Amino acid sequence: MTEIVTPNLNGLAKSVVKAEAFRKFDDGSITASAFFSGFFWLNNSRLFIVTNWHNVTGLNSIDGSRLGSFTPSHVSVLFYGHKTNGPAAVHPKIERHRVVVPLYNEEHEPQWIGHSSSPTVDVVAIPFPQFETSAWHIVAMNRW
Repeated sequence: MTEIVTPNLNGLAKSVVKAEAFRKFDDGSITASAFFSGFFWLNNSRLFIVTNWHNVTGLNSIDGSRLGSFTPSHVSVLFYGHKTNGPAAVHPKIERHRVVVPLYNEEHEPQWIGHSSSPTVDVVAIPFPQFETSAWHIVAMNRW
């Protein structure tokens, strides 16, 4: 008999994200990917994914050399949360969810916020889509 186990996660564990950076071309084809981790952070009612600068640029933060064979254009984020509305909100159940977040806008400008000393300080904050923030109860590292 198969047993279904619901994870019992504390707030800190629920704030961690597993992510995959990948390159998506205009024709929809995807090449190469790399996995990384990060965490959710809430600032002025805006949710961010905090991770390393080298994860979103594909570059070494010390010497600027390429770390792999591609420059990421998107990240696929896996996180834990529960629905904030509808029947699932009445009896919330923690579930894993996946959201794809573009790293650049249509003008090819970065959508992440880097440290003022980037790339020396190897950290960025990636804005998490507002529509996802309102649909799911997501735990931020600084709010658990």
